[in-house]
Amino acid sequence: MDQNGYLVEYENAKKTKEGIILTLKVGSSLSLNSELYYGRDNVEWQPLTLNSIKKIEYLTDDEKNRYSIIKIEEGTEKYTVYLDTFIQPFTNLYINDGEMIDYNIKSISTLKGIELYDSNGIINFSIVSEDKVFKINTNRKIEGELLDNFKRSYNYELVEKKNEDGVWIVLKEIEDEVEYSEDYKRSKFDIFFEILYTSIDFEVWEEKEIDFNNKNKRIRVLKTNQEENKICLEREPAQKIIYPPKNTYMLTMQLSAINTLIYRPAPGHRNLLRLFEPVEKACWENPTNEFNFNNIKWFFLTDFELEGTDEQREFVLKALNTTDFAILEGPPGSGKTTTIAELIYQITKQNKRVLLSASTHVAVDNVIEKLEEKFKNNGGIMENGIVPLRIGREESISDDIVKYQIDKRKERVSQIFEKEDWFINLNESEKKRVVEEAVINASNLVCGTTIGILQYPNFKNIKKYGYIIPEFDYLIIDESSKTTFQEFLVPAIFAKKWIIIGDVKQLSPFTDTLHIRINLDSLLNDKAQKRALIVFLKLLFSRRDVNIEGRWFSPPKFIYVDTTDVIKNILEIIIQKIQKYKEFYGNSTIFDLEKYTYAFVIKKINNSSDCDLDDYDLDNEYLNDVDIDDYLDNEVLENDDLIDEDLEDEDFLLFEKIKRLKGNHFKIIQENQLHNKYPSLFDIDIIFVEEKIFEKNKAFFPHTHILIHPNSKNQDAHDYKHLHWYLTKGIDRYAYFIYGNKGLKVPWDIKEEVLNSIYKDWAEELAWRIKRIQEIQLSNETIPGGSSKKFYLASLYALLPEKEEYEIMSKIRKIAQISLTSVINCFMKGVTEDWKNKEIKTAISHGLPDYFKELRYIKLSYQHRMHPDISSVPRKLFYSGEALKDDGLIAKGIRYWDYKRYQSRAVWLDLYNSNVFKNTNLKEAKKILEELELFIIWAKSQNKKYSVMILSFYEAQRKKIRDLLRDKYPENRRKETTFIVDGLLIRNYTVDKAQGREADLVFISMVQNKRVGFMDSPNRLNVALTRAKFQLVIIGDFKYFNEQRSSPELREITKNIRMLRLSNDTVRSI
Repeated sequence: MDQNGYLVEYENAKKTKEGIILTLKVGSSLSLNSELYYGRDNVEWQPLTLNSIKKIEYLTDDEKNRYSIIKIEEGTEKYTVYLDTFIQPFTNLYINDGEMIDYNIKSISTLKGIELYDSNGIINFSIVSEDKVFKINTNRKIEGELLDNFKRSYNYELVEKKNEDGVWIVLKEIEDEVEYSEDYKRSKFDIFFEILYTSIDFEVWEEKEIDFNNKNKRIRVLKTNQEENKICLEREPAQKIIYPPKNTYMLTMQLSAINTLIYRPAPGHRNLLRLFEPVEKACWENPTNEFNFNNIKWFFLTDFELEGTDEQREFVLKALNTTDFAILEGPPGSGKTTTIAELIYQITKQNKRVLLSASTHVAVDNVIEKLEEKFKNNGGIMENGIVPLRIGREESISDDIVKYQIDKRKERVSQIFEKEDWFINLNESEKKRVVEEAVINASNLVCGTTIGILQYPNFKNIKKYGYIIPEFDYLIIDESSKTTFQEFLVPAIFAKKWIIIGDVKQLSPFTDTLHIRINLDSLLNDKAQKRALIVFLKLLFSRRDVNIEGRWFSPPKFIYVDTTDVIKNILEIIIQKIQKYKEFYGNSTIFDLEKYTYAFVIKKINNSSDCDLDDYDLDNEYLNDVDIDDYLDNEVLENDDLIDEDLEDEDFLLFEKIKRLKGNHFKIIQENQLHNKYPSLFDIDIIFVEEKIFEKNKAFFPHTHILIHPNSKNQDAHDYKHLHWYLTKGIDRYAYFIYGNKGLKVPWDIKEEVLNSIYKDWAEELAWRIKRIQEIQLSNETIPGGSSKKFYLASLYALLPEKEEYEIMSKIRKIAQISLTSVINCFMKGVTEDWKNKEIKTAISHGLPDYFKELRYIKLSYQHRMHPDISSVPRKLFYSGEALKDDGLIAKGIRYWDYKRYQSRAVWLDLYNSNVFKNTNLKEAKKILEELELFIIWAKSQNKKYSVMILSFYEAQRKKIRDLLRDKYPENRRKETTFIVDGLLIRNYTVDKAQGREADLVFISMVQNKRVGFMDSPNRLNVALTRAKFQLVIIGDFKYFNEQRSSPELREITKNIRMLRLSNDTVRSI
């Protein structure tokens, strides 16, 4: 016994039919479920013996709870005690109601809700090791007594960190001042790790911009733990903020691949080049007939009871016989992974090599796991001729697959070679080269994500080789709906044939809008013009009257103040857009300037009472040299029924009201007229005024208007006058409350909202609209009346200056073609119709010709994942009944279970009138945890392990649910997306991250109840609805989604899924 007490060896408690087993070694003190130090410095303690343990009849705690001993089994060196229940940590224990067992907890990694404190307060820590000596890394030096939140003390010794251990740090997000529209996509952590994993130098930077040669500001990353958002660095950063490295490696690789095809293509690249030829001129070779049903011995696809097996087999034959491409389209759960496994087996049997890639690690690992499972009773995968080489970071790869990771493979080969004299005599550089070449040459299945595969050694040397001869016989791209053509191109130039697998009706590629924004921003250099275009979009297009309980309310009135350049640009834009919209839409309901009035206050011109626009230096191209008032008196737009429904999403409102433009609704007032015009200004809806004029004439502007001054955010006297008027004059405050559907209540809230919208980046406003047009392209093909694409297109055009519109739009089309279209979409349909070049038709832009696809394409019809109640809705909505059909085994009850809480396997749990704040809905999040807890109780009683997935369309809601899970289950307090509770696996994802995954029970949080937002994407809805195997539970405002008009798909879901409502803690059908 040393000064710290006894170090106890233990084995964790296990639950059996006979009770709880505690395995203890003779001579030790009683250990429960963690490693313990027994005794304190001032307490003597004698270890328990076999005789003393036999005298224990039961244990008790402070609450007089009794823990019965069922039996004691003797052993030569240890004894086993059977208890009737678990004993919680930190419980005071007494033997037979008498002597207390005194102990200090040593290990804290398995305990709930533990926090550490010293004399200076709380200590952030991470666990390093628990072997013999328990080690933790702390964020600072420990001083004084070390306590936990249970007031227990710890003996500790400060140990100097070794360099090889590194420094573990936990990443935290920095909230942006401006929230862009990408909230529904991915967390900043995902983006950070993606940049990190694709960089050549695995490092972080201490400054955002550094000299690449400045090694003092670069810190090498030793390890990562993405699930807990932790990274291990070679040294501690000098400051609290770190940055991912500027990473151009991916772009460099893509550029090198393009240059290879342009300047030095190999004969094996001929079929890739045909994709860029005009469709009518491209000459494709017909597939061979070498393989057929009579000469193939099937290994995976042997079960003809499984419907769809014939389709899978037919595709494998087409892939083996193709001279270039083969395309497999399959809905969720249709057996694409099994088909890939069969194809790999057949290819490698011919002594050929395969390059396998997908957008996610789980998709890649699933294929290898499928192969391993099949071969585990036949000697193993490598013994049967398939030698995998997994490219990627060790921590990103499945535990069962990590043995095939490239560094692990190198270690094993190196150990073998170290026994050879010829190898021992090589220098270190030569040894590394020989080992790497041996591993690469021995592997016939190289696999990794579309990002991770870029770390394949031969890809890294692409510049060095200059001339590339394809080394792989086949490239198989899974999840190709999430892979852009340029991502496909890098591995493609290393292969001779290409197998494209995916589903055009699932999610399109994720493209960080930063990349698009940078390209778009350079299309327009005039900052004043950019600001003016956003003001035009946000203030003029967003105005609408609102009907509440039969009463119409007008929106608030505004005074908009900005620089002379911006105000002049706004005026010019309005004048130019008038004629544009007349030509573009004809007689349609676009503007309603007859309803609303606008005034521009400008400086006095030449001491004249008349407004001469030539002197005001405006472009008169659209004015035809006529007086502005005469011009504006003419009706330029007539009414039409382009918009026949109330539009609820902010962006749809752009076209609801503005119908025609008349002079008496559009005023230009000179500065010297202000005192005479003051009474009439009260009736103007939006007053645009130059900054200098406003500052000199504040008294002449009505306090009935909200002041919007982008260059001065602080409240001034005008704001307080307006607030007083708002509170005392009986204004229709409903209009204020619902303005912009944001739930805003007071003028200052509205002012802040408008200022934030005006401060948004012009290129970002273009970028997310371009992406939305891409995302909702499927809507037109499913349900009539489902298109909101025309509204996004019109708002996109509203952001473009008239003079440069054609040129900018041409460049936008090119950017969209390159950045947003998946490789499977390119081959099947080409780019989105709105981005197509109408003059030149190629396979990339317009899709492969039908005769080509007929010989190379198969669509799988059956699904083997979902209970029929779950599959029926997406089958009808997204596949027109032609795919996602239920396999016979599914229909016969393979998805049976006895969890009876819900009356159907696909239900909508109604939560109405809940508060939505910044894309979070706390009421829905709490309800999900309540339902989850009930399922956990049921699952614990089952012999089978189940899984749960919690989905949201918004990253903010995912974080809200994450925080609730951490609070509810503190043993998971460091987890980000994957939680384990009583053996139950719980994944908390956004819908965009869930593609390719499945779970037994899936909860979907709808969040919104005033707007549809990004949920109108049919592809995104399809992914959300098709993850569940046994049970799907949608939680949200049923009435809103049933009555909204923005998304017919969402309406159809409410019509086809049973709605349930809470009643006294039970759910009942309505």
